[in-house]
Amino acid sequence: MKLLLDENLSYRLIKHLKRDTIESVHANMLGLGLNPDDQQIFKWAMKNGIDWIVSKDKDFLELISRLGSSPKLIYLKVGNLSTRKILAYLVDHLNAIESWEKDVYVISGPRTS
Repeated sequence: MKLLLDENLSYRLIKHLKRDTIESVHANMLGLGLNPDDQQIFKWAMKNGIDWIVSKDKDFLELISRLGSSPKLIYLKVGNLSTRKILAYLVDHLNAIESWEKDVYVISGPRTS
């Protein structure tokens, strides 16, 4: 499974996800310049075999409906949590995400850090 982490998430997640054998890349590492817009990120993911974009940004929901459902979206509705807590949510949901067939997988959680 290949994940692209949106810029609203910490790049530090990458090293922790590798421990769980998940290939991931951060939006700021794509060579699209500083602060690439969501459409640039989505199109890069489409061209580079990304399975899932992970983001707190609901703008990706609109992009999926307009540009297609590959990649899919892991939409984090978890508030402003620490990197460690976001990682825990992702790892806890990995099995469900891997078998999920719809375009969007929502992870909800507390709204505080």
